[in-house]
Amino acid sequence: MPRGRKSVEEEKVEEISLSVEELDVVKVPLPGTGETIKARITKIVRGKLGDLIDIESIRNPVVRERMAQKSSRYALQIWYEIDGMEYRETLLYSLHPNSKLVQLLKKYGELKKGMEIEVTINERGYPRIAV
Repeated sequence: MPRGRKSVEEEKVEEISLSVEELDVVKVPLPGTGETIKARITKIVRGKLGDLIDIESIRNPVVRERMAQKSSRYALQIWYEIDGMEYRETLLYSLHPNSKLVQLLKKYGELKKGMEIEVTINERGYPRIAV
């Protein structure tokens, strides 16, 4: 290899090298169960449930079967961000007054990318959109 030229491997290593910063203290806020925190909507996707989620990857067989039966129904998938971490929640289209989608629209009027919403932490430690 001629002098001054880098091998392909060296170029790849340069591309993926990251700067590292040493820290003395790291504080991460850990919200507790039932706590309400703010999140920002990053994306809203509409489609059939079977296209929005990978039903076969659901571990619980009861939930997997229920989702498979509803796979042709339309749903909204709302992606939101909390402190740099992205989460998503999928809601089936339903006009029933008790549906989560109708309750969200009553609370916020409309859902749009970039808006701030409230989420609560469930008993398993995952955020869920608060209604």
